[in-house]
Amino acid sequence: MKEVRLLGDKIKQIRISKKLTREQFAIETGIARSYIYRIEQGTSNPSIKALVQIAQTFNVSVKSLIEF
Repeated sequence: MKEVRLLGDKIKQIRISKKLTREQFAIETGIARSYIYRIEQGTSNPSIKALVQIAQTFNVSVKSLIEF
């Protein structure tokens, strides 16, 4: 799905812009590093709970994450 890939790209871009490694991001969000990897690669559709955790870590709204 194109949208899942776009979401993953956006999350990865924000993570990198904040100079967070996947390991650091995993610790801050409480999400497994392997799950974050799959989300960023667009091979896993994140749950609502994961999106909320990611948005809180980035200090953005869930809406801003899913707007392309």
